[in-house]
Amino acid sequence: MSSTVSTTVGDMFVVTHVNTEQQNSVGVRRFIKGQPQALGTVQIIIGLMVFLIGITMAPDGDTMGIHSGAFVWGPAFSITAGSLTVAAATKLNRCLIKCAMAFSIVTAVTSTIAAILYSVDFFVLLLFIRCGYNCELFKSRIEGISVVLVVFNLLQMIVSVVIAGYACCATCDGKEETPAVYLATAQTAAPNTEEASVMIPPPAYNTVVN
Repeated sequence: MSSTVSTTVGDMFVVTHVNTEQQNSVGVRRFIKGQPQALGTVQIIIGLMVFLIGITMAPDGDTMGIHSGAFVWGPAFSITAGSLTVAAATKLNRCLIKCAMAFSIVTAVTSTIAAILYSVDFFVLLLFIRCGYNCELFKSRIEGISVVLVVFNLLQMIVSVVIAGYACCATCDGKEETPAVYLATAQTAAPNTEEASVMIPPPAYNTVVN
């Protein structure tokens, strides 16, 4: 939005044009530069992949990652955080940005915990479980899946920390840009004439005052 205020000073007609359009804060612009929409999409994709891989392990995977339910609550937090991040990047709403930051922090914590659980599963299978040929095939399969889940959760943690950092900049830095004020002057018609009652349109703005 913009507003125009006109006043008459002596024989001069002064027009003040104030741009009152809502300005994005410096922090919000930093949040946008961080490509939050792309990062939120990555969060959602990783969450879905971890969930689907966890489902494949659930029927026959006797591991801490499965028993703890990390393949369920981890993706649930990451998908929620990703959805809020995409929504915040689209609407640029400070409330949504704060929610995205909060869920990204929670996602970073849960992803770290899940990565530790899957790492423990890998080393337990690698060092302590000894069995026959068929069991070795099964153990190798679970070990490989555990490594993949560790990598995905670490990537999820990094992405969540990055989003939380940009969101923190957006919510903590509330400094707004000063709207520009434009001034223009125009000579009015001589007094006591018919033209004096007609307002002369102002010329193009030629001065900018911040």
